[in-house]
Amino acid sequence: QLREHGITHVLSLLASGSTIKIPRELGFRHDVVEIEDNPFADLLGILDEACAFIDAALHTQTTQDMKMLVHSLQRICRSAAVVVGYVMRTLGLDCVQAVKVVQDARPILMANAGFAEQLELWERMGHAVRTDDGEEKAVYSGWKIRRDWKRN
Repeated sequence: QLREHGITHVLSLLASGSTIKIPRELGFRHDVVEIEDNPFADLLGILDEACAFIDAALHTQTTQDMKMLVHSLQRICRSAAVVVGYVMRTLGLDCVQAVKVVQDARPILMANAGFAEQLELWERMGHAVRTDDGEEKAVYSGWKIRRDWKRN
């Protein structure tokens, strides 16, 4: 079914321990990023990796030939949040504007409250969780401390 839709690249957002098999002979470029689907999951920690895969896909194919599927196995919170984060970074939009762009393209858009909060932080941090020196930004460190405190 992926072929019928012209999909060339697949980004799978899966809970740890989950797997998905896409046979190599089908010729899809595939990456798996581990992230749970709950408000405490660290979306910020995986956005750079997810965005890098999407960027690489866009730069290795002509735009007309490249079609990306970003998916998760259960609901659509993780995939929607990653696509919104990518749109924010790539188009320089704020969170509300990026959500609108993504909703216009795919009306079934859901994000849990934790992911929505993290996307707002993603905007505040300039779409990166680390400084140019590789240090974790204070906003990100602070979010992780608050998250762990709320979770316990």
